[in-house]
Amino acid sequence: MLPDLPCCVKTFDEVFPTEVSCEAFWDAERWQIGYYCPRCYSAKGWWLPERGMMQCARQKCRYQVSSTAGTILHKTKLPLRTWLRAMVHFAEKPLLTVRELAPILKVSVKTAGLVLRKIRMAWQYYKDEFGCEPSCGERRTGLPERREQEQNQQEQQNHYNHEQQEQSLLLVREGLIQQEQSVLLEQEELKQQEQSLLLEREGLIHQEQSLFLEPEGLIHQEQSLLLEQKGPTHQDEPGFNAGLFLEQAKQYVQRRKQAVSARFFACAFTCTAAPSMQRIWEELANRGL
Repeated sequence: MLPDLPCCVKTFDEVFPTEVSCEAFWDAERWQIGYYCPRCYSAKGWWLPERGMMQCARQKCRYQVSSTAGTILHKTKLPLRTWLRAMVHFAEKPLLTVRELAPILKVSVKTAGLVLRKIRMAWQYYKDEFGCEPSCGERRTGLPERREQEQNQQEQQNHYNHEQQEQSLLLVREGLIQQEQSVLLEQEELKQQEQSLLLEREGLIHQEQSLFLEPEGLIHQEQSLLLEQKGPTHQDEPGFNAGLFLEQAKQYVQRRKQAVSARFFACAFTCTAAPSMQRIWEELANRGL
């Protein structure tokens, strides 16, 4: 559920006026990549509007999960409107400090630090996984699915590594032979360059001789310019176009709003797709980071 207006700091209250609109937006972002039960990994379930949760369709499971469970907002006690407000301020000012964010969210400095840390951690988690910053258009697949695809591709490539190494050795040998031939060609090119340098030196000598003759012509040009400046010269200068200036300013503001809005939606997508902070720390510990 994407809002009609571009979401930035000034239009945030118009796009998300109530907590219900924030919940609807977050639910749409959370389950658009596909529902799966965290207990039995079933892909079938239905929405419980009274409790605001998804329930597994398997009769033996019936596990209920909220839209914030398993995301970077796992077990949060803050309203979603506070989180989205923090995201839009982070989108407009990525170098936002904790002491600047605390009075905006009307929370303590400690709480604002935790909120900002989680948002930045989700953003960095995406960059570490895919090697690029998230964009608003990339919203179709979830992070777990793409990670499994990458692992399968790596396993398939490992089977062909030995054959490729042997082929690379043969190519290296052929490359050495080609390098020897290229060295001989370079020596011939150097000889040709030396000959061209000699010709350039002769041309520079002719240019120096011509430069000695140019000052006389320059003196005549200066005298003619002085005579022209004495005469009355009036040129019409273009005036200031206020309408064009206002139109350019409006276009700049609109492009700025759209850029902040795209970054906000990308930030919301990373926060819904990235796992909880504890799981990210466990993955970093397993990698030795």
